[in-house]
Amino acid sequence: MNFIKKYWSYILGAILLLYLVIRYYKIVSGKNFEDLPQSDKLSQTGSTLTDEQSKVIADNLYKAMVSYLWGTDEKIIFNEFAKLKSGADFNKVYNAFGLRQYSTTWGNVGDPFTSEKHNLITILTNELTSKEQNKLRASNPYLSIF
Repeated sequence: MNFIKKYWSYILGAILLLYLVIRYYKIVSGKNFEDLPQSDKLSQTGSTLTDEQSKVIADNLYKAMVSYLWGTDEKIIFNEFAKLKSGADFNKVYNAFGLRQYSTTWGNVGDPFTSEKHNLITILTNELTSKEQNKLRASNPYLSIF
C-alpha cells in the first residue's frame, strides 16, 4: 500500500500513457469500431437453433472474447461458430447477443469511462486478427460480417 501512495502519480501516468498509445494505434491502423452498426435486428427466418441454443452460443462467445486476464479464447469462438449451419443461425445468435458492455480501448468488459455497449460484430472485429477473421469466414461461407 505504501508503494501505491508513494508512486501514485507514476502509476496514473503509466496508465494514461498506455491508454493514449492504444488510442493512437487504433487511429493509425484505421480500426474505428464505433462506426459499425450497433442495434439492427437481423432476419432469423429459417434458423435451426432454438432461442435457448442461440442465447447459450451468444453467452459463450461473449465470455470467450472479454476477459481481464487471459485475452481472447479463439478456440471457443471457432467451436461456437461450428455449431452454426446458416446465415439465419448466425443472425439468431447475433440477435440473442444484443448489445453488451465492451471496451474497444482495452479489449475487455472495460470500465465506465472507456466502454460502451456493442454488438457481436463489433466485438468480433476488435478481438480477432485479420488472419483469424479469414479463417472464420472460410469455415463459415455464409458469413459476410468482416
